[in-house]
Amino acid sequence: MPGNPLEFQESLIMRPAVDQTARETGNRGQIVFVAWLSNAFTYCNFFMYGTAAALVFGPVFFDHLDAGWREVAALGTFGAGYIARPLGALVLGHVGDRFGRDKALGLSLVLMGVSTVLIGVLPSYAVAGVAAPVGLVLLRLVQGFAIPGAHAGTFSIAIESAPSKRRALFASFAISGTAFGFIAATLVFIPVMALPHDQLPSWGWRIPFFLGAATLWLGCRMGFSTPELRIFEHERNRVRVERIPGLELLRAHKRAVLRVGMAALVATVSSVSSFFVLSQAVNGSGVPAATMLSMLVISSFIAMFTTPAWAWVADQVGRRPVFMAGAIGSATLTWPLLWAVDQANVALIFIFGILQNSLAYSASNGVAPSLYAEMFPAHVRVSGTAFGIQIGLLAAGMGPGLSAVLMQHESLGWMSVASFVTVVCVVATLAAWSAQETVDVSMDRLDER
Repeated sequence: MPGNPLEFQESLIMRPAVDQTARETGNRGQIVFVAWLSNAFTYCNFFMYGTAAALVFGPVFFDHLDAGWREVAALGTFGAGYIARPLGALVLGHVGDRFGRDKALGLSLVLMGVSTVLIGVLPSYAVAGVAAPVGLVLLRLVQGFAIPGAHAGTFSIAIESAPSKRRALFASFAISGTAFGFIAATLVFIPVMALPHDQLPSWGWRIPFFLGAATLWLGCRMGFSTPELRIFEHERNRVRVERIPGLELLRAHKRAVLRVGMAALVATVSSVSSFFVLSQAVNGSGVPAATMLSMLVISSFIAMFTTPAWAWVADQVGRRPVFMAGAIGSATLTWPLLWAVDQANVALIFIFGILQNSLAYSASNGVAPSLYAEMFPAHVRVSGTAFGIQIGLLAAGMGPGLSAVLMQHESLGWMSVASFVTVVCVVATLAAWSAQETVDVSMDRLDER
């Protein structure tokens, strides 16, 4: 193997397949931990924004608007992060496929950490006028740009280091890290929301965002030249390296990109059942914020275990049936959950919210990393997974804001939101149904396609 990766990046390299033992070198536990921790830190930052948008950003950055549209505007900025994600997928996917998974991961973490800290020092609308929400949106765009490098990079890291019969299980630990990130982001806001009303909008909400400094440190410390990730140089030697992976992706893998994008629409379930439900229950139905945050923490904690459990099932019976069952179950449970929120029935909100997030959605979410990443060969795996996912996540990001708009129509109210979620779940189910089942396909065969 050349000492300098650039020596073999400048040409197309084809070498005999590495024996399976080569892929199994290195410490798998450390590799999985890298994937888990990276997603946990990245999504803690990302979800902190969503929680703040649902609870405090309205009066801080949009107090010049009427109460209803203040909520729409705040949740709309949450969706702005998803607009930049396709561009981030192309750029960071290029870095991951050409220069190494660890480089894309490190850059993603650094960008996320910097933008999160800067959000914490933004002035309010009362101080800076329109410059305040403009700065908020710009920094949210940077957060969105950063996400794909960690998202798709950790998926690829996990399946490329996994035993052949455990790829879905290994990849699911990256998603389990996402659940932990959500728990951390939610927990940090519980004491913040208990601050006096005059302190919360002035300085209290800023405290969680200063924690983004830890993500910046992690990106510098772990993301660049991480020894545990050297296993992937076996992959880089074994397959050709594209000068511009994005062009190869659009030339030869358009259907796979589209299929991943449609399947990733299922993530709308998460954004609506978390951030929209949180905002609607607290601001619309008068449920205490601490109560709703507790429900989200409990459901996310359970999901940390049900997600790998569903992935283990997918390693036995296939990716497609588990993913489709989760999407259909999520669509079904959305209706009673939103009805319970409308009725301010706390007991039923807990029951259906936990069933939705920790049972139904975790089935689709747990198998998604392997289902998506295995649609692409190694030389475009990060680019393809990242870009395809971001197509679907555009709808997920816009989900809370669009749901808030739909709620303005009093004749339908929560039923219009439930219908919207049902439609995207049906599309995701059909996309997964049309995919090739890869549970018994070896990594060598995937990479040679």
